[in-house]
Amino acid sequence: MQTAKLDDLEEYVLAVRALLAKGEAAYRDETVRLPWAAGRRVPIIVSAHGPGALRTAGRVGDGVIVGLGVTPEVVAGSLDLLEEGASSAGRSLADLDVWFTCFWFVSEEPGVAARRGAWAATAFSLHFARWGVEGRFVPPEFQEGVVELGRAYDLATHGAVPQEQQERYARMADELGVGEYLRRRFVFAGTPAEVESQVRTAIAAGATSFDGAIDADLPEHRERIGAWAELVLPRFADG
Repeated sequence: MQTAKLDDLEEYVLAVRALLAKGEAAYRDETVRLPWAAGRRVPIIVSAHGPGALRTAGRVGDGVIVGLGVTPEVVAGSLDLLEEGASSAGRSLADLDVWFTCFWFVSEEPGVAARRGAWAATAFSLHFARWGVEGRFVPPEFQEGVVELGRAYDLATHGAVPQEQQERYARMADELGVGEYLRRRFVFAGTPAEVESQVRTAIAAGATSFDGAIDADLPEHRERIGAWAELVLPRFADG
């Protein structure tokens, strides 16, 4: 999977915004026209999994989906980087719609959700394997393990990971000594009360919106959404 360079990403976002606002934009020495789009204000959301991408998102995005985790130190550090990028463009963090992405699993039966979510956080280790750990808030004692785990992740089954493979990922993470760390960083999992506590901890660090990493139309994903809506969201109904 090829990812865009940050300069290319910024150039593209600015061109799309101009195209939607004016119906015409210059992009890579060519003029692109979309007359019917002139005058439209469509928010452009940037996905960011590293320090450079967060600064870029803060500078040019209308919003950002942060993929670095939901622990307090990651939330605070990510918001600082977004603020840094926004400030460089004469904006502030308040100008951005910021979402933090992670997996969520919830069950009224103790231990069930934690077991189901044990493998999910391992998917995020892929980012460390591809782009390194520098600037991504990984404590030194976990850096080697998360990179090794990420290298073992199979993109071919991403979004629909077989049960046997899920168990292998979770087992490997524990063997490398990074399982609990990754689960704490990238997953909300547990009973409704446990998940509520985890979410409120992230909110206290500055996160206000969350994306549940639902990236495929599968029965188990619909089940996760339903459980979240039934068991967790009512706990936040009063703000």
